[in-house]
Amino acid sequence: MKARAVFRLAFAIAVPVAMVGAGTPGIASAAGPTLPQSAAADAGALWLSSQFTSAGYIPVSPGSLQPNFGDTAEAVLAFETTRSEAPLEAQAITYLSKHVNAYVRVGGHDAPGQLSTLILADVGAGKNPRSFAGTNLVSRLEATMRTSGTQAGLFGVQPPTYDGAYRQGLALVALAAAGVSGSTVAPAVAWLESQECSSGGWKAFRSDPARNCPPVDPATYSGPDTNSTALAVEGLAAQGVATSDRTITWLANEQTAEGGWPYQKGDAFDANSTAVVIQALIAAGVSPTAARFDKGSQDVVAALLSLQVSSGPGQGGIAFQPNGDGSLTADLLATLQAVPALEGLALLQEAPRR
Repeated sequence: MKARAVFRLAFAIAVPVAMVGAGTPGIASAAGPTLPQSAAADAGALWLSSQFTSAGYIPVSPGSLQPNFGDTAEAVLAFETTRSEAPLEAQAITYLSKHVNAYVRVGGHDAPGQLSTLILADVGAGKNPRSFAGTNLVSRLEATMRTSGTQAGLFGVQPPTYDGAYRQGLALVALAAAGVSGSTVAPAVAWLESQECSSGGWKAFRSDPARNCPPVDPATYSGPDTNSTALAVEGLAAQGVATSDRTITWLANEQTAEGGWPYQKGDAFDANSTAVVIQALIAAGVSPTAARFDKGSQDVVAALLSLQVSSGPGQGGIAFQPNGDGSLTADLLATLQAVPALEGLALLQEAPRR
């Protein structure tokens, strides 16, 4: 099995998304499982709740007293889409509010991915990200955008080698959720648009956009990948940039015979990649259950559901990929990313608040 190379993702919030035109191929739904799959999403959320300590956080490993702030924040986002774990969601938000800097500061600098995740969790919880535990998360995220140099418009001082397009898309979604758009984010939008490969996909980072994207190399993870592309689509859609059919076609061509998506072409499909692409398609106004995404008798939703554990201690959780013997083991990150996709929600969508 190829080494895992899937990035973390934040989910949810209600804001209109840019739509591909009604004439775009693939809008009509095909026969087969549809979205949302709320029962499956609720089962996933229930398994996620079992990973929490009584203090309101997910630890870095079972039995550890050290919190994993990122997993905790993303679980909040998953709970916000299902609305099935409201008390634990509130407890986790309170816990995160007491540890903001411990979470968002990386190497002495604010990290855009962490800030974006916390903004989305905060807004989804009905709170004000401009006044969260005494800090303005929105202005802090805006302040990470580079204003000069060859990478002007990129969020974060951290090297973008492995997550540039991904974190850029996530930041644009979070800022849209907080009502920030237009000229404020224009340099960031331009940076992300310049990173697109001629194929319609995105790779993690192009140091020189004037040069063609390299072909996929499984040994180095170079070349375009589904995760970078999905978050680029989400971020641009959140800021009103329509998705081209070239990109949708590229995503369709990346599917495996089972109907799911791998990190890169040639890999086996996995829950994380399948989930983020489902959300990107929804953000782009394209139905993931459209006929163009069917692979013979296989389809997208069935592929994701095939990775949900049906019995035992991991029941409800989602496996990253099947084990060598075909069995499934619930995986934390896979479940965090799959739950909102099973609810049929893009990053800028959220189930109505109670």
